[in-house]
Amino acid sequence: MPCVSEAAKARARAYSREYMRKRRLEYPEKLAASLKAWRSRNRERVLNDKRLYRKRHPERVAVSLKRWREANAEQCVDDARLKYLKNPGAAKARAAKRRAALLQRTPLWADLDAIDVFYVACPRGFEVDHIFPLQGKTVSGLHVVDNLQYLSMPENRAKGNRI
Repeated sequence: MPCVSEAAKARARAYSREYMRKRRLEYPEKLAASLKAWRSRNRERVLNDKRLYRKRHPERVAVSLKRWREANAEQCVDDARLKYLKNPGAAKARAAKRRAALLQRTPLWADLDAIDVFYVACPRGFEVDHIFPLQGKTVSGLHVVDNLQYLSMPENRAKGNRI
């Protein structure tokens, strides 16, 4: 076998990269079709690779999903509406669970009038949030005025069920 220098190998790799770059620019439809065919033949491998990527890079995935949701806000709303229409029972069950938790986490000494005033005074574009969530995994807060705050919708969604 002939002895090939590292420099020659590097030149060959560079030429191959440049050749493929030109091909991608010249024939984007052909490349897209061949990639689609490869992915359909290797469906399990593609799914496994995606799973591994999500597991290894959760912060990148979160940023990417956030960007996509911001760019496709209308589609997200439509998807939520379809999800509700497809299974209204599940949505009603979530709402019932939330109401039960609210009742369970409201102490007898809570000032219900002050809570109502807090909700009514919520500025436009904001939501009322519980600083310590009512159904937290590690700690649960009470439904009292001192545990309420105003957050914008994106901030409240990002906060989720955490402190």
